[in-house]
Amino acid sequence: MAGTDATDFYEAANELLTAGAQALDTLVALGLDGAPARQYVSAGEPAADCVQLTVHTPGVDQAPTEAGLQMGRQAGRHIMLNHVTLVLTLFRCVPVPDEGIHGITPPSEAEEAAASQQLYADGWALWNHLFNMVGADLLFRKCSGVFPGPLRALPQEGGFGGWFFPFTVVLDGYEETLP
Repeated sequence: MAGTDATDFYEAANELLTAGAQALDTLVALGLDGAPARQYVSAGEPAADCVQLTVHTPGVDQAPTEAGLQMGRQAGRHIMLNHVTLVLTLFRCVPVPDEGIHGITPPSEAEEAAASQQLYADGWALWNHLFNMVGADLLFRKCSGVFPGPLRALPQEGGFGGWFFPFTVVLDGYEETLP
């Protein structure tokens, strides 16, 4: 489906953010935390903050259509596809060691297990719900191709853990009348 104007890029990012929040909210029925209250589309890679859900883009690239591959390196939008990468990132707080007067005390196994249960459920809900939405044509409706990337756990450091889930979508450009 053709893009309409310069807002299509942001709209695709916001659509992923909304779908990610819906996925996480399915966990509330299981007694786990749902989507964070702090949610936004970031203009760049977001700074870690507990607890937040963001979408950002590391960039836009091009790939040739089949006709473009046959024609070589000729310029023109009609032989190139816009590949937009959108990254959904979830940050949650994780237990940290307690630094007291008697030294460092690591988090208890129960604290670690509770954080892991939440984070594993977060990841599995994002993975399944977003794939199901793409399959049902309920996510990225303006995009002519959707390529989910690998879901990756964020390293647990600084009291943060979470997930990094990139999607590359084919988003049509828009035409302009130039002088």
